[in-house]
Amino acid sequence: MDAKQTPRLIDIAAKVGVHPSVVSRTLRQDPTLSIRPDTRERIEQTARQMGYRGNAQARALRGASTGAVGMVMPSLRNPVWAEIVRGVLAEAVRWNLAVLVAEVPDDRGNDEEYVRLVEEGRIDGLLLGSSEPAERSSAWPPTQVPSVHVNRAVKDAACNITMDETRAVGLFVDHLTALGHRRITLIDGPATVDTTHRRSVALQRLGEERGLEVQIVNAPYNEQGGHDAMARLLRRAAKQRPTAVGVASLNQALGALAATRTRGVAVPSDLSMICLDDDPILGFLDIQLTAVRMPLFELGEAAMQALGERLSGGNPLSREIEDPIELVGRSSTASVPVR
Repeated sequence: MDAKQTPRLIDIAAKVGVHPSVVSRTLRQDPTLSIRPDTRERIEQTARQMGYRGNAQARALRGASTGAVGMVMPSLRNPVWAEIVRGVLAEAVRWNLAVLVAEVPDDRGNDEEYVRLVEEGRIDGLLLGSSEPAERSSAWPPTQVPSVHVNRAVKDAACNITMDETRAVGLFVDHLTALGHRRITLIDGPATVDTTHRRSVALQRLGEERGLEVQIVNAPYNEQGGHDAMARLLRRAAKQRPTAVGVASLNQALGALAATRTRGVAVPSDLSMICLDDDPILGFLDIQLTAVRMPLFELGEAAMQALGERLSGGNPLSREIEDPIELVGRSSTASVPVR
């Protein structure tokens, strides 16, 4: 640590070898904390040696509201999350709350950032759209402020606000099978992300029920991930390729389209494509992408409403937002090509 830098909870925790929340609870003498006396002594001694001074504002606000909540999302570049944030902000106005937005990609550890924001008294609650690994326990996040998981279904969590991914996959498959497609691939995100997992389960189940040849290809949720995944599919012999591909994110879809251009594969005459997220921009591409429109704004509203209710002492239940979910037909899908 730089000698001029003010020591933080996470610095003390790293030196002692405990979680930052343990340091915080020790220094504010939390009566519910159960730790060994020697650990408590080491924490207090280390804090003194490092010159740690508790956040006076946090102590003053500990029993009061800051009027602000934090929202953590995996990507500020993803238009999907931008629309969810719009819903959050619209609902936050009704609760007279400010929203602090942070980007924490799914594949990065983020415990320290949550603890820093909460334990230093900066926010009253958390909207969590980033929770890698997806299957966390109800003990996540490691704070005592109210929290709501957004677009993530975390096992045993107090409140998850999600969308009906099963229905979205059903619309995607119904549209393609009506056009005669039987070999269908879904390019999705990392397998450990909850939304990816739920879509994959839905596609595999539909494939078994309808006798379809389905495959899930996992790739990063960005343009390069979509490009590389599609390029791998197109390197196969023509008769082994899928006749239709679904792409989970807008960013991936742009990369996937670039790969088809590079390989000289025409969409939709050689290969049909559907994006499982919709945005008006898809109607202005050279190849206008058929897409499944999801209730992103409504998801953000519902998540902020649930957090507002929790901050007011309520106990809102987890919800799955079902509407509006619809297929938006454009020019990127056609009948299965004859090979």
